[in-house]
Amino acid sequence: MRWHLPASSGRNELSGEFFAQRVDDTGTQIVFSRIELKGAFWPRFSNDPGSKETPDYSVTLHQVVLRRERLDLLIGRLGEWMRAPLELSVEMGKTPGNDQGFEISIGHADGLMATTDRPACTVRYSSGAFALGSWSFIVDQSCINVFLDELTHSVELLSHL
Repeated sequence: MRWHLPASSGRNELSGEFFAQRVDDTGTQIVFSRIELKGAFWPRFSNDPGSKETPDYSVTLHQVVLRRERLDLLIGRLGEWMRAPLELSVEMGKTPGNDQGFEISIGHADGLMATTDRPACTVRYSSGAFALGSWSFIVDQSCINVFLDELTHSVELLSHL
């Protein structure tokens, strides 16, 4: 049940998989997941203009707890974005007794040249001692369509776990 959101440049990617779905003590459906963010860039210590891209960052979040209804909301909002691109932001991680935050936004991001048809995807994560991580990259309609299809399929498969 893997899903991914590639950057339009092909240099960055958000990906993940769902392992299980449970109901917590408050009656909230939660989804256990592992999420990865990867990026490539030109070598920062090279003056060679012919240098090829090299891995720049790789982050694995091994134990992200997401709220199922917020995943469903994200899928709905992404579907709306495909019909009429508007900024969106969905926080999926905050649950009672869980200090994790996990948010995906599509729209403007400081420092990136985002437009309506080529928006920035920003991923924010926080948890306890990990105060805040934030990653942004440019996507387009084809990237979001891949993400929407794979995320929808992965969430549908949760019912069979």
